[in-house]
Amino acid sequence: MPPIHNAALITGASSGIGAAWARALAAEGRPLVLIARRRDRLEALAASVQVPCLVLTLDLAQRDAPERVMRALEEAQVEVTTAVLCAGFGWYGPFVEAPRERLLELVDLGARCVVDLTHRLLPAMLARGGGELVVISSVGALLPTPRLGTYAAVKCFELVFIEALYEELRGTGVKALVVCPGPTRTGFAEIAGVNGEAAGPLTIQPEDVVRRARRALGRRPVEFVGPTTSLTAFLTRFVPRRLVVWISGLVTRNLGRRAG
Repeated sequence: MPPIHNAALITGASSGIGAAWARALAAEGRPLVLIARRRDRLEALAASVQVPCLVLTLDLAQRDAPERVMRALEEAQVEVTTAVLCAGFGWYGPFVEAPRERLLELVDLGARCVVDLTHRLLPAMLARGGGELVVISSVGALLPTPRLGTYAAVKCFELVFIEALYEELRGTGVKALVVCPGPTRTGFAEIAGVNGEAAGPLTIQPEDVVRRARRALGRRPVEFVGPTTSLTAFLTRFVPRRLVVWISGLVTRNLGRRAG
């Protein structure tokens, strides 16, 4: 297999925002590295685009996953110039009732893996004098969220991490962006155990998230997407934090679909 240059690596590519990113970049002729757990969906996506694709079926919550990604890139001679880190999930419910291992997987996927992959991919981008790093966070990064507290904390970590990295990368040619969408039509609600209909007409499409993010990349460190983001930003800026947490708790109290 000949070397693949100028490829885009996308985690969480099997559905939702990750799949939308893959289709958008493939439309420009970009080779893709598609990473997720569901091989059938990845292969269907790869078959639907007219670009070279390297499909990696991995659970990125596993500690050795980033090393395995890099090994696969080296063996396939893939040059990654864009990394879009979309993989993530949530868990809705009282913290003490959550499976401990599930919460730790959430933290490993949303924080540890993001840092690990970024640390491994950035040196080559810096050496070339150009590249793109996009991390998909959430509007939930802005506020503590009862019954979604671990998820919100992980998303806050991603937000602060990329904001700081954006400043570090200034003048290097490498662009960094963290995207904070509001409720989006993805598989998140089903996996998290949240009533996906609660957001109703406020729910946005993955393609809208990708469009807004691509316009923002290189212009600012953070892009908020969706009609709920302005209200959330206002609350967190001007309303006492204790009141923000109380309001957040009211909003999330009846979101669950889990039995009991």
